[in-house]
Amino acid sequence: MAQEYTKEELRDLYEKLSEELKETIFSEKTADYIRNICQRHSLREDQMSNIAKNVGNVLLGILSPNDFSDTLKSELSIDESILEKIVREINRLIFYPVKPALEQLYGANANEPTAEIARPRYKKTSGEDKYREVIE
Repeated sequence: MAQEYTKEELRDLYEKLSEELKETIFSEKTADYIRNICQRHSLREDQMSNIAKNVGNVLLGILSPNDFSDTLKSELSIDESILEKIVREINRLIFYPVKPALEQLYGANANEPTAEIARPRYKKTSGEDKYREVIE
């Protein structure tokens, strides 16, 4: 069960954030992304509120990006494949644009799932690489 914070504690956490994270928390764009993602996946209002709360917790420094997916999984009763799509979209649209600020807040490794999901995934095929491109 997640720790409950008082309004004062939340305000203190907020005040310590970078300007970029502060703007993202209260951004209309962030709210629109969450609303659109949830509507696209036919989530109920209470599920949308839960997702918004947990997005805010990540941005405030309360919930590690590494734990975001598992937290939603334990708190929401939705199909796992839908949950994966929702998490992928939130990572790409909300967390990835502020990745440096999140890394500063949590440390470089705490944001690894976000970075991995946001990067395109390429399958290595067997055989010789005809194009001889450098793959990073």
